[in-house]
Parts: sequence; structure tokens; C-alpha cells
Amino acid sequence: MGVLDLLPHCVSGVYFLYHSDFEQWHFGKLSAMREAALALEGGYQYYYMGYYIHSCTKMRYKGDYSPQHVLDPESYEWNPLEGELRSLLDKKSYVSMSRERRRREENAAIDKEERRTADASDQVDQHDFSDYPLPTASEAGAAVKNGMSLFDLEVPGLMTPQEIEGQLDLDTVSIRVGGRQAEAQVSFPRSQIPNQQTYKIPGSSLLEQE
Repeated sequence: MGVLDLLPHCVSGVYFLYHSDFEQWHFGKLSAMREAALALEGGYQYYYMGYYIHSCTKMRYKGDYSPQHVLDPESYEWNPLEGELRSLLDKKSYVSMSRERRRREENAAIDKEERRTADASDQVDQHDFSDYPLPTASEAGAAVKNGMSLFDLEVPGLMTPQEIEGQLDLDTVSIRVGGRQAEAQVSFPRSQIPNQQTYKIPGSSLLEQE
């Protein structure tokens, strides 16, 4: 049984399951070919094969199809699953090509000897999360439980306070009820953004703890 999302420009494979007695016929690969054919027949622009975990044996087959692209978890750019990216995934449990490119640019400013030493260090440590103050889920969870702000974790995909202030209209909150949308004007204390976890909208009936 396959579960699909048929989006305006994409066939998205959500889940596929079958009885383990029939594992020898590789139904996962058969479903992928059928879903790709559906995308072609329906005139869709893309076929999204769903989540890809390089170290998971049951998901590795997705990398056998080409051209194949993987979404960068930090920049949300699509990178081809080949060459450097595939090699990095063989060595590291977490890979962001935008992060790798930024590191190369930073290393370009270091003299040749220091760069050689840094490259040698990278080869030894295949799980470098030095950009994150608390890289593991257990460490981060304990810190947040003890009062640390989520903004201080530097989690990929979480906007910084500066990005929130620059890109979002914090004084206007859109509320949709029963298909109708309204906008509420609120007064938001910018200076408290890094120190708050949830917020209360003044005058609303939906209350959250501050």
C-alpha cells in the first residue's frame, strides 16, 4: 500500500508498506518506478521520494535513482546526490553542503600550513559539530529544560532574533477562524525575544504561557 501527496507540481511519496514475506521482490523499488511513471503521466514537474537517511539500509535504494537531489537542512537548497555530497554522507552523520562551502571559504583566509592542519583534523573527526554549542539532542534538551533559550542553541532552520525582527511583522498577527481571516494589532516587546519561549496575544482567547 502506498500513500502519496499529489501536489500542484510534485508527486510526493509519503509512505509505502508491504508484508515482509515478499521482501525478496523489492516492492520499494517497484513502487518508486510506478510513482515516477505517475509523475510523468500526470505532467508533474518533480517526483519527491521522501526522507532520505544515508545510513539507513532500507532507504539507501533511493540514492540509486538519478538525477537525484537532496535538500540542504540549513539553506534549503537542492544539491545533487553524487560526488562530494555522497562522499561526505559516507563519513558524517550530518552534512550541510552550504556549511561545507562556508567552511572552505573561511579556510581560504588561513595560511597554507594552518589550512593543512585543519584539513588533517577534519579527516580525524568525522562527526564535527563544532558550530553547535550543544550538538546532541540530550544535551540540548537538558539545557532548555534548565532555562536556556532555543535561540541560543543555533538550531538549523530556527530564525535568529535579528532575522525575526528584520523579516517578520511582529505587530500584526493573522488569525483564521471558520475560514475567515482577521488581523490583530499587538504590541510585541522586541528586547524580550531571546528570553521568551511562548507568547500571549493580548486580547485573545488562546492563551499560552510566557
